[in-house]
Parts: sequence; structure tokens; C-alpha cells
Amino acid sequence: IEAVADNVDAQLINDSYSVGVTGGTLAMLLNDDGTRAFEATGVLNLSGGDFANAFATAVVVRENTTTTDYSADPLTIAIDGLSADLTTALNVQSVSVTNLDFEISGFVDISGDFGFRKSVDRIEAAAVNVAASMSAGNFEVGLSAGTLNLILNADGTKALSASGAFEFEGNGFLTASAASSSVEFNDTGSDVNQDITIEGVTT
Repeated sequence: IEAVADNVDAQLINDSYSVGVTGGTLAMLLNDDGTRAFEATGVLNLSGGDFANAFATAVVVRENTTTTDYSADPLTIAIDGLSADLTTALNVQSVSVTNLDFEISGFVDISGDFGFRKSVDRIEAAAVNVAASMSAGNFEVGLSAGTLNLILNADGTKALSASGAFEFEGNGFLTASAASSSVEFNDTGSDVNQDITIEGVTT
């Protein structure tokens, strides 16, 4: 069974957070053996907790449990004037967000290319090309060209760890740099030390 749709919402959701697309288009394939593949593209939805001012240039929700690699052999589904492409690789279940930018609780501004997945009752993310900055008055400190992992728990708590090249700027004339820097946030009440791998990216 093939299907195509528009005005689609497709989200990863737990009790406190959601991430995915809204107002999007969908291509979906359902096989006799119970396997399926779908791909939805649309406008970013990132909600829950204390995220603010989130936007992105591209968002794709994907799943493929079939034996066909649609990234190598794309399928265009066209029905009744609607058309969408299925380009999802094998064994994928994720939300990919390009040039995601958001703030957390007035604490830090973060941008990068993110992959999200659902793991039991929490949402996990790995990101590359990450920039993170904190500012006070005319001073800004943070990192660039970094990586990040993020855990969003169903109880509303979260843990974030980012590392990259250190950057500092102040009063429009003072700059400094160093080999590495890190930004961390954890309100879960326990230590978190976990590598996250999504679509071949490990952070």
C-alpha cells in the first residue's frame, strides 16, 4: 500500500517534549510482511520544557523497516495530484533537523545539525556543526565547530553536553580562542555519561 499526504504532523513525543514536523508532506509505503517506510518533511515543531525561539531550515521525519534502501533507490509516490519522495535509508527511525537554532531557559543559545530518536520514554539527540554561546552585556563566551548530545526525559528534565573550539568576545574588540571548550546542563538529579549514535553520528 502506498500513500501520500499533505498538512501532515509527525512527531517524536514523550510526556514533556515533542520534536518533528507540522504542516508537512508525507510519502509512506506499507508492505504485506508488516514492514514500512515513510518520510515526512515540513516546518519544525520543537516544544516542551524551556526551549525558546526554535527554528530550522529543514526537518525530516523518517522510518524504514523494509529491506529496500530508498536513499540509493528513491521512490516517488504520486496519487490524485499529490506527490512526495521516499529517500529513507535502511534501519532508520529518526528526526533530522538542519541548521536548528534554539535557546534554553535564557542560559545558552545553541545551533547545529541534529538527529533525534525515541528511546523508550525519552528523546535523545546527537548533533554536529554545533555552536553554543552565552552572553552577558557586551561579552560572549561559547564554542564552535562542536558536537553535542541531548537527553529529554518524560518528567521534563534534560541533560546536555557540547564540546568544541573555545570562543570569547568582549566589547567589540577583545577576542580569545583555545583548543577546546564545553557547555553542560543537567537538571535530571543524577550524573549522565552516555554516547548517542543517530544515523552514523556518535557524540
